[in-house]
Amino acid sequence: MPGMHHFVGASRAIAAADVTLHANWGTTPTLALAGNGQRGKVTITAKATTGADPTVVVAFPLAFETAPAAVIVGKADVNDTEIFTVTAIATTSFTVTLKGTPTADTVYSFYYFVCP
Repeated sequence: MPGMHHFVGASRAIAAADVTLHANWGTTPTLALAGNGQRGKVTITAKATTGADPTVVVAFPLAFETAPAAVIVGKADVNDTEIFTVTAIATTSFTVTLKGTPTADTVYSFYYFVCP
């Protein structure tokens, strides 16, 4: 299709350098990643001094020619109660926001799927 050049499996693995955590995740939060630029899992352990509605910006390892039609996020565990929403989609990245204030030393995670 014109304007799209990504295919499942064609993107490199997502790396810590591709992810930016907002300061409201706390002082030096930890990050674990799995997947690639089209689908994967982001896991964050919040640390001390958290704040409301922290964001996660995930940069695509390969930029799209046009912004993806959608990015879908979902809970990584059926017992998770947090709510993650996609708040921005661009050709180079997408932004996910956690509704509320994370608790220090608590693990938060979500799966993502990019729909070109």
